[in-house]
Amino acid sequence: MIRDEHTLDIFHHLPNSQLAIFPNATQMAPFDDSTLFNATVARSFRAPFVKKDRIKDFLASYESLMASLEKK
Repeated sequence: MIRDEHTLDIFHHLPNSQLAIFPNATQMAPFDDSTLFNATVARSFRAPFVKKDRIKDFLASYESLMASLEKK
């Protein structure tokens, strides 16, 4: 089995990679929950890769959230 730290290390070193972690899952996730697994894989193939600017994207989401709360 691959340790969590190694999974993240691999993810961080693969350009344009995406990471999906299934809660309470094992290496048998494709068999144990094939619906969720297949939907996740299909989504990753459909959606174009967009590199996230985590701070910029967070601030944009936060501003949108605050604006929606002000409307209430």
